[in-house]
Amino acid sequence: MKGILVLLAGFALLGVGLEALGLAAGEEHHGGFWNFIPLWDFAFGFVGAAILGLVARGLLKPLLARSEDWYDAAEGDR
Repeated sequence: MKGILVLLAGFALLGVGLEALGLAAGEEHHGGFWNFIPLWDFAFGFVGAAILGLVARGLLKPLLARSEDWYDAAEGDR
C-alpha cells in the first residue's frame, strides 16, 4: 500500500512540474476564466479522478463483498 501511495505522489509531483513548465513557457490559454488559474487542469483532473475512484468503490464494494463463510455455506444458505 505504501508503494502505491509513493507512486501516486510521484505522478502528482510530475504532473505539477510539467504543468508549471507549461505555464513558464508562456503557453497561451484560450477559453474560460479557469484557464488562467495556475495548475487548474492538474487539480481538476486529480480531484475528478479521486471522486470517481471513491464513487466506484462505494458502488462496487457492496456488490463484490462476500461474507467470511461464503464458500463454506451450503448452497441454500446464500
